[in-house]
Amino acid sequence: MLCSSLQAAPAARPAASAHPCAVAARKPAAPCLRRRAPLLAAAADAAAPAAAEAAPAQLPQADAALDDKLSSRPLELDPAGYFIIKVDREAGELVADFYTNVINEQGLACDPVTGEVISCKAGAVRLPARTWRGRTAKALSVEILEKDHGFQPCTHLEHANYLGRELQRAEYALATGAEYVQD
Repeated sequence: MLCSSLQAAPAARPAASAHPCAVAARKPAAPCLRRRAPLLAAAADAAAPAAAEAAPAQLPQADAALDDKLSSRPLELDPAGYFIIKVDREAGELVADFYTNVINEQGLACDPVTGEVISCKAGAVRLPARTWRGRTAKALSVEILEKDHGFQPCTHLEHANYLGRELQRAEYALATGAEYVQD
């Protein structure tokens, strides 16, 4: 659950019989994962032999330029912590490891125990404060963001948005055998 000061007003919901992708306000875009499940399964079967050498999916050049521009915008780090997302292919699950941090005066993430700036270099070892596992991005995001854990793992809407995007990318990689590298 997001911080009460950051909660958005509840969105209008479609009629109970309406499919979530059939909301009139949305343009008919690509079919949702429910409709794509057979396609994803077929793609995973086709990609399985090449999974070991699979490369991350490439965006069209115009989309890649926009993505790069959006990735370079300034963001405020979430003082609650951060997530490391992984794909556990053997278990067929997405894994979200949550690490606590504090933000110093320079806006850098620091270890809450030592006060040291958290290193992004390989070899730095921190244990997650909490780990969540799930088979789909939706199941995992609901578990992380909508259940009461006694603390709020995301206190910024931008962080919750980012988490949702990364879980979707990880789910796609799990379904297709593509490589997943967290953005």
